[in-house]
Amino acid sequence: MSYENIECKYCGGFSRGDTCYKAVACPTCKAGVGKSCLRPSAHKAAQIHAQRVALAQYIDDQNGFDWKAAYADLIKEGA
Repeated sequence: MSYENIECKYCGGFSRGDTCYKAVACPTCKAGVGKSCLRPSAHKAAQIHAQRVALAQYIDDQNGFDWKAAYADLIKEGA
């Protein structure tokens, strides 16, 4: 199976069909779909909250997304 880069409608970046973290609401700061994570002061967070990334990855796992196949050309074995 061949995977192509797809432009993400949530973040403007590219993926290979995996779920963008901005496609899910953040369980940590409650930032909505399409919004950046926030600090407690309501300023934009410097990093994506780990629970949000984990939720996006969980969705991919539940849908049977094959990370290794999708990104095989970018993965270096033994690295």
